[in-house]
Amino acid sequence: MKRCIYLVIFMALCTGVALADTGISQVPEAQDFTTHTVITAYGSFSQTSDLVLQITDDLKGLSGIPPLGESSSTGTIDVVSYQPLVEIAQGEATGAVYYESVYSEDTFSGGVGAIGYVKDLDLTTGDVPAGQSNIVAAKHISYNSDSGGQVLSDDFISVHGSGNPSLAGRFGVGLNTTAPGPGAIGSGGYICPFADGAGSFSPAFCNAVEASSSIGMTSADVTTTSDARFIMASADPGVELNHHISAIDSIGDASAGMDASIKEGRAIEDIFAFEIPMYDPNTGNEYVYTGWVGLGSTEQSEDITTHSLTTASGILTKFDKSMSYTSGLR
Repeated sequence: MKRCIYLVIFMALCTGVALADTGISQVPEAQDFTTHTVITAYGSFSQTSDLVLQITDDLKGLSGIPPLGESSSTGTIDVVSYQPLVEIAQGEATGAVYYESVYSEDTFSGGVGAIGYVKDLDLTTGDVPAGQSNIVAAKHISYNSDSGGQVLSDDFISVHGSGNPSLAGRFGVGLNTTAPGPGAIGSGGYICPFADGAGSFSPAFCNAVEASSSIGMTSADVTTTSDARFIMASADPGVELNHHISAIDSIGDASAGMDASIKEGRAIEDIFAFEIPMYDPNTGNEYVYTGWVGLGSTEQSEDITTHSLTTASGILTKFDKSMSYTSGLR
């Protein structure tokens, strides 16, 4: 009995407002890699691609984490004198961010068959705007065997990001001044002037998203695309991952799935302040020395776990699944 299967699935996972990946800016020197592969043959073939990209702005660099600490890209200490009896010194530090992305493809044929294979793989470690990606992979496989041969292909792409609060902390000491209240101390690296409306700063996060697909077919007409964006000049474009597989009029097995673990904090700051009153009997002046320390919260406020897996076997009239993850200011 013939089994004809028609299946179309779309899956999207979005996080936004102040609970979001911030992405990370590029290192001073950016790299670009491009490969283009074309195979037309009758026989057998194999193709593998493996890519791992790690990047951080932690003061200690990649070799110094874990644990994740403070960022090397920002942080200030300012001394401001208003008048002889009103002075203030203050500083702040930004939490570090770490991202890791993995892409892999493993394709080969067993036995003898008619082969058509086209693959493009592009990587850039530079800042990219919305609509562009750091990793882009696209391939098409056509295969047919009348002697028991088959083609097998696996694709995988992931983005894992972790970040401490931004701002991580601030301090200040003042003479005849008052300690600030918690909250409005930045916009977490957004260009958008309304970012402060979504939260005072970017909270802590630890997010991991993976998408994959697999085929084993004696007759195949399959297209896959994968892309990921997480290196950007500002947090505005948002982090994004996409994977899509489409099999048309094929015979065999196909599967595709997506897994995500989202752990987010909130833009909450605790302010610890103290005052020391003093009196100068020689001048009769009264002084109040004020000190404060503000700490961004690293407590978890949101947890999302999701899993999706689709499988089909037989005569696949159409097997189509799109998987997407976006995280940013909304």
